[in-house]
Amino acid sequence: MPTYTTSGGVRGDSLVNLKTSFSPTIALSARKFDALDLSIRSFREPLKRSIQRVISPSIGKNFLAGGRPIVWVPLADYTLEAKGKDPKTRFPVNDPLLRSGLLMKTMQQYNIWTVTEVQAAILSLPDKIWYGNLHQAGTRSGAANIPARQFAMLQSEDMDAIQIEFEIWLNERIIATLGL
Repeated sequence: MPTYTTSGGVRGDSLVNLKTSFSPTIALSARKFDALDLSIRSFREPLKRSIQRVISPSIGKNFLAGGRPIVWVPLADYTLEAKGKDPKTRFPVNDPLLRSGLLMKTMQQYNIWTVTEVQAAILSLPDKIWYGNLHQAGTRSGAANIPARQFAMLQSEDMDAIQIEFEIWLNERIIATLGL
């Protein structure tokens, strides 16, 4: 056992035990870490969790807030009048993008997403909410002038929450693979 003396005269040989054994062995740990590498080749699960727990609820909040972080352009008078006469109107007339709630509800569904091993995206909107494309991007034509009201967007705080979802998932993988 090595001996060393501190400036106060304390001998180190009586304080240090170098006969430490690792359990499990380092070789076994390396094998498990290799298995961990194999178990995280796909990020489908944390992407799914991020959509369900962070992104979809955030999109719903965008609708209910009338736009975030910047409030959407108010509705034109003729739109307010039309919404007021429409029997499908279930929300306050002056709430942009909320009439029956179909667009908001559909945008919060997981099944509209395409999720691969490394990314998640809404490639196209379902036919029943085709008009969402017009509202998301806005349009200027002779017949219609619809300002962009971006409802499918992440907020800055969403990025932190998505990172946490990935960290939780990674910790679960480590614990399951290494048997901790």
